[in-house]
Amino acid sequence: ADMDAAGVEKAILSIPAKHPEPRLLEFARAHPERFAYAVSVDPRKLMRELWRLEELVKSQRVAMARVVPFLIDLPPTHPVYYPLYAKCVELGVPMCVNAGVPGPRVPMACQHVELVDEVCYDFPELRIVMRHGEVQAVGMHVHRPAAFGHGEAEEGLRALRLIDRRWAACR
Repeated sequence: ADMDAAGVEKAILSIPAKHPEPRLLEFARAHPERFAYAVSVDPRKLMRELWRLEELVKSQRVAMARVVPFLIDLPPTHPVYYPLYAKCVELGVPMCVNAGVPGPRVPMACQHVELVDEVCYDFPELRIVMRHGEVQAVGMHVHRPAAFGHGEAEEGLRALRLIDRRWAACR
């Protein structure tokens, strides 16, 4: 009812890849037309975390995988992320990357928006959703539109449509 009152049709709920809250999973199962998941992944956990992500994509309505570089103080260009990016391409799941100035008072160097450009270069098939990307993100959409949309800058600027397309493809 609160979502309806606010004019919100759908929402993406964040869950960890390891041990997602069963109550949250059940809640979304009861309302599949309204909710999907952003699965937070710790790339340092390597294959165990990738297998967890894959299992969730197969069994739940997963809209995207998600990483927050400042939490582990590793930039998105660090090699530890690359198996995750490859798995997202394989699964057809967009990758959400926090970029720009973090909310908490922590060093922001590992979240510089420009670092996402290198990821786009190394993984041209990877679809990326930047979170907290600030003004530089707009330039990224124009510079690497295929990563953010259908190959046109105008589409890239509407990256949220990617989430909606992924929503429609959720199992």
